[in-house]
Amino acid sequence: MGPSSHEAPVRFEALARLLMPAQRPSDGLPLETDKSWTFNRSTSAGAGAVVWGRPPLASGTPVPELARVALARERALSALRSHPPEPLHVVDWHRWHPSPLRPGTVRNRLRQALLGGLLVELSASGAERIPRVLDEVASAAGANGRVATFRPGSGGSALVHLVGAKGQRCLLRAGLTGIPGDPGHSSDALRLLERAEVPSVPRLAGSGEVAGASWTTESLLIGERPRRITRRLIEDLAGFCARLPASGGPVSAPQSDAAQVASALPEYAPSVTDVSVGIAEALEGFPGLMRHGDFWSGNVITARGELTGVIDWDAWHPAAAPGTDLLHFLVAEQSIRTHQGLGEVWCCRPWSSEEFTTAAAPYWRALGLSPTAKQLEATGITWWMGQVANNLGRLPHLANDGRWLARNVTPVLEALSG
Repeated sequence: MGPSSHEAPVRFEALARLLMPAQRPSDGLPLETDKSWTFNRSTSAGAGAVVWGRPPLASGTPVPELARVALARERALSALRSHPPEPLHVVDWHRWHPSPLRPGTVRNRLRQALLGGLLVELSASGAERIPRVLDEVASAAGANGRVATFRPGSGGSALVHLVGAKGQRCLLRAGLTGIPGDPGHSSDALRLLERAEVPSVPRLAGSGEVAGASWTTESLLIGERPRRITRRLIEDLAGFCARLPASGGPVSAPQSDAAQVASALPEYAPSVTDVSVGIAEALEGFPGLMRHGDFWSGNVITARGELTGVIDWDAWHPAAAPGTDLLHFLVAEQSIRTHQGLGEVWCCRPWSSEEFTTAAAPYWRALGLSPTAKQLEATGITWWMGQVANNLGRLPHLANDGRWLARNVTPVLEALSG
C-alpha cells in the first residue's frame, strides 16, 4: 500500500550495491544494522568500501521505540564520523526518509525524524575517488561527475535529478538488474502509455544497462504532490484512470497476484487459490485494463488544484480489473487518516461506500460498464490481492511478520471463508 513504510534486507542490500565500486564491486561490503544501530568493526575488516545503515522503521512502531531507535541512530552516526574503523573513514551519509504522508506538515517532519533510516558510505583512503555503480549509471545517462544526492526509490532503486546535455532536467532511475526495483519494468509501462497517448505521465527519454544495473531517464512533470484531496482532483483522477489502455483480453492480474501471494505465504495458498477462482468467475466478461498498482497521493502531481502527473509505474500490470486504481486511491487516503491496515480497511467494504460510488460513477460511464454488487465485491478483492502481492514482492520479510499479516491478510481471508 502506498503509505506503508519500506524496510527489508533485500532493499537495503540492493540500494547499498549501487554505492559500491563499479570496477571491483566485490571490494565493497553492505552492512545492515539492527535497531540498536551498532557498528560491528570486526565485520568490516579488509573491506575497501562499506555501506552501513538500515531503511526506515515501519509505520505503527510504538513511539517509545521510535525515540530510542532514532537516538541510537544519531549517536552511531556521530561516533562513526569521529572515530571510524581504520583504515576506513566516512565519505558521505544519506538520510533515508519514509514515504511522506502529508508534505510540509509538522507531523510529517516528526515522522521523518523518528522513522528515518540512514546510509553511511565508508571507504579506505583514496577509494572515495573510485566511481561507484551509481556514478557509472549516471555517466551512461549523460551526467558528469560523482552523484552527490539521490532519493531511495521502491524495491532498492535510486532516484537522481539530472540536467541533460541540452539543459533539460530529467529523472534518472537506477536499480540492480533483475530486482523488484529494476527500472526496466516501469519503462515498459511508460512506452505503452506513450503509444496510447495517455497525458500527464512521464515520457521515457533513455534507458540502458551498465555495471550490473539498469537505468532509465524520464521527463519531469510540472507541479507538486497534492496537500489536500479535493472533489475536483478525484474527478481528474477518475478521468485519468478511464484513459488507461485496455489489454485486448480478459482480466488476468488477479491470477498472477494470487500466484505470487500463494508462493510467498504457502500456509494461506489453499484459501488464496479459492479466492482467485471466485474472482475469475465474477469478473468474466470484464475487459483487462492497465493499472498503476500504487495509485495514491504520493504518486500524484498537481498544479493549481489540477492533475498534472502520475508517476512511479513500477507496480503496473497490463490486464487488471477496472476500478482497482481509483479504489486504491480512496482507500490509501482513508488508511492515512485512520492508521488502519489494508485488511482492516477492506473489512469496511470501501467499494460499497458512497465516496467510491460517487467518484467512480463517471469512470464506469466512460468505460461503458455497469458493475453489479457481486462484480464490485470482486473488484474489492482484486484490489486487496494486488496490494498484498505488491507488498510481498517489494518487502519479502513481511511474509514472516505476524503483526503485518494480522492487519493486512488474515482478516480478509477469514471474512471470505466465512
